[in-house]
Amino acid sequence: MPPEIRKLATLPPTASGSARIKGAAYYRQRARECQQQAEQAADPYNREILEQMAADWLSLVREAEAGASPFLTEIGHKIG
Repeated sequence: MPPEIRKLATLPPTASGSARIKGAAYYRQRARECQQQAEQAADPYNREILEQMAADWLSLVREAEAGASPFLTEIGHKIG
């Protein structure tokens, strides 16, 4: 198992408040981007997909803010 995966696998059950905020901010930004693209999409099918993607990102925001998923919170913190 790669060291970065091993480190994430051993995270405590709840991530720190700072990591939750940074992870949530990253996911919230991705949701905004999807929503903006959906608003500009001419094709209804593409618009629907982008709106669903935005909803999925917002779901990750809620998980990160609640500390429900330390793995997702930490990933958002690292890439955000």
